Amino acid sequence: MKKVDPLGDGISSVEYVDHMGDDLRVVNAARISFDKQSRLEVDETGFWLSPEDGRLIGFLAEHRHMSPFFHPQVCLRIEMPAFLAHQWWRSTVGVCRSEVYRRYVISEPDCYQPQTWRLKGKAAKEGRAHLDEAKATELTARIAKVQQEIKDLYREAVELEVAPELAQMILPQSTYTHWIETGSLHYYSRVYALQTGAAAQRELTLYAEAVGRILSGLFPVSWKALTNPQ
Repeated sequence: MKKVDPLGDGISSVEYVDHMGDDLRVVNAARISFDKQSRLEVDETGFWLSPEDGRLIGFLAEHRHMSPFFHPQVCLRIEMPAFLAHQWWRSTVGVCRSEVYRRYVISEPDCYQPQTWRLKGKAAKEGRAHLDEAKATELTARIAKVQQEIKDLYREAVELEVAPELAQMILPQSTYTHWIETGSLHYYSRVYALQTGAAAQRELTLYAEAVGRILSGLFPVSWKALTNPQ
């Protein structure tokens, strides 16, 4: 799977760029401690990790021996509303990011509109009930109008030759931004655990699940061990 649209609006995306390493990289990063090295097994269906090496990965994940999971690296391109990106970026260990810079990019931005409006939940956790349809329709229309007015004002400021890095302050938190990030397998497993927990924001959970769909295909044994401990 190369690209996923987590929010289902045709704008949000988690896109595979490239990666380095595989499940065997994790195994050999652990076996180097004993000056050992494993190889993939071969049969008529292809190349496979040996059952013994699969068990080793499970042992490493279960007992939180995490350094071998830092060796595989994954590069993704992510497009996300700014108010979500600020939460995503709180995870900083094992990752490097490069974001689009609106000092150089002055095209009209996209803004996120949720399909439904959740109501406030208890104890600061995500609400599950939703605003009734009539009120939600009215709120969505009003917000869309404000977003368009802000985008028009942003374009006017740029046309007046206001420095783009200042003009961008006009834009709302719903504005989409995008970046590429390169992170270790361990980093992505930590983000996945954090953003799929019971208290996680639903939209961030959708992004984490999109990452999971991509990484489970790249590192099937390691990803299962890291995210579905036995």
